[in-house]
Amino acid sequence: TLLVEDADRLDLLTMELQDRSLKLRMLPLSSMFETFPRLVRDAARALKKKVRLNIQGGDTELDRYIIETIGDPLVHMLRNSLDHGMETPENRVLVGKPDTGTVTLRAWPQGNSVVIELSDDGPGIAVERLKEKALQKGLMKAEEMETRPRSEILKLVFHPGLSTSQIITDFSGRGVGMDVVHKNIVDVLGGTIDVESEEGRGTRFTLRLPLSMATLRVLQFEVAQRPYAMSSGSILEVARFEAGDVIQVVGRRAIRLRHQVV
Repeated sequence: TLLVEDADRLDLLTMELQDRSLKLRMLPLSSMFETFPRLVRDAARALKKKVRLNIQGGDTELDRYIIETIGDPLVHMLRNSLDHGMETPENRVLVGKPDTGTVTLRAWPQGNSVVIELSDDGPGIAVERLKEKALQKGLMKAEEMETRPRSEILKLVFHPGLSTSQIITDFSGRGVGMDVVHKNIVDVLGGTIDVESEEGRGTRFTLRLPLSMATLRVLQFEVAQRPYAMSSGSILEVARFEAGDVIQVVGRRAIRLRHQVV
């Protein structure tokens, strides 16, 4: 019993030491976000557009290495939002929008992750033009285009050199360089990036990043004698069941959890 108590106490001390060491690596996102208002102001002036930048969640903390890695991709995405993701004041007024466009950058913690969302109220991504470009480059066949969900079509913007912009400027089109953004977020950091867009209403990119690259708390388990580990931030609940609790439902194995069949 004493040995078990000592082991539990050691576990608690180790976790506390780990948490404190992790905090030394953490920085608020404001350390990166504070440079963006000037970037947007200068870019808007150069493009002769009126743009307001809203920043929320700058106090959200993230690993220093991750902040350094996502800095350039976020700058690229911001510049794209202004260049091809925002209309001129005259065109905005013509379609019934205020002459000043809005770009919103939000961040918040979610479990073992941090979510960063970049959205604009511009014209959105021209999906039909995106399909045309993809067909020209042979990325998909015409019949595939008709069956693929819209969310998959939009992810084509991350393909190298694929842009819906008809004019390539110093700021470049949405598709130019977005493959590098995807590589940094997904391949380098192990995060995810999703895109949603509604033509005439705007575009939203959602980045989901790990809190830290140093360590990750996981739950280890076995399936068919093979070991697995899952991030604890992805786990809602752990429940214990005996072999006799498993029932057959429509030819599949299931369990009852709080009067629901799972």
